[in-house]
Amino acid sequence: MEVPYRGHGVRHVCPKSDGRSVCLCGVAGESGSRLRICQTSRSGVRANEHSDRGAAPPQIRDIGIEALDEDAGKYRLTINDYAVDRAAGAEPFFFWKTEDGYFSGFSDDYTSVEFVANPGTSGKSLEISAYVGDNLGYIGFKTVAVQGSRISHQDGVQLQLTSQPAELKGWDRYDIQYDARLIFGGKVVPGTSVDIYYTVDGTSWQPVTSGLISGNRYTWLVPNVNAGNVRLKLVAQNGAYIKSIESDVFSIAPSYYIEGKVLDKAGHGASGVSVSAGGAAVVTDSDGSYFIKVTGPGTYSVQASKTGVGFVKSSFDVTLDGKNYYDTKIFRVK
Repeated sequence: MEVPYRGHGVRHVCPKSDGRSVCLCGVAGESGSRLRICQTSRSGVRANEHSDRGAAPPQIRDIGIEALDEDAGKYRLTINDYAVDRAAGAEPFFFWKTEDGYFSGFSDDYTSVEFVANPGTSGKSLEISAYVGDNLGYIGFKTVAVQGSRISHQDGVQLQLTSQPAELKGWDRYDIQYDARLIFGGKVVPGTSVDIYYTVDGTSWQPVTSGLISGNRYTWLVPNVNAGNVRLKLVAQNGAYIKSIESDVFSIAPSYYIEGKVLDKAGHGASGVSVSAGGAAVVTDSDGSYFIKVTGPGTYSVQASKTGVGFVKSSFDVTLDGKNYYDTKIFRVK
């Protein structure tokens, strides 16, 4: 699977097809580059057809493991030492994979993650793999093992979604409302925390937020995707007690938009230029950028104008649909 990456810290869904893996990914590199990633191997190195530059493959030499809560199977894993061939122009990106739990937190560059074992895995050795890849096409990995969670209690934990989404819109803000509590002897035990995840394909879960203690709602910025098999997962935990639930399946319809820049004769951003499409108009900002949110699929005429200024091409036709719900157009001053 080929994915674009733009700048440091981009995440994507691991394209493994076994339906059981949780993947957390980070990318660093030159804007607009493309790379085939997430090909797995037990050999420690995987090179694809782009790896023809004679560079040394990346390596992960050491992963530190810190037990945050052994009973709960919570660990912090950190890549302490790795190598990429920077002399050959290699820039690293990192991602993690496991089939035995999920990731509840991560550093900005994805060299450190928090892992939570699946409940009821006491006595089992759980594998977590860390990967380092580069923009030359190489991927190396290292696998470590931790002990499973001794937590399997659900008795006393009350967890329910008090709102069920039906159809959401990309970039909307949706209140996830829930009730989470631990009750013993008819009394509420304080300290129940809630982690929230979502999936757009039914298998790969991405974190929304974690460690919610007080309150019974979280305002979610809905991702701008076109997906019909979306679910939310809530995980409530209080000490040695844990329970998880999933929402009904719902859909997300994308928001449609057109973006781009207006460049002057020297190739610099031109500010103050009016750009319009679909009845909406904006003015370019200080670096010449513009962003127009349009109503939905269809063909739009995107036009640039400014008094006394001519353009190499002052209008473009853009067609948006469910697979291509945004486009980028560049205008140049002549």
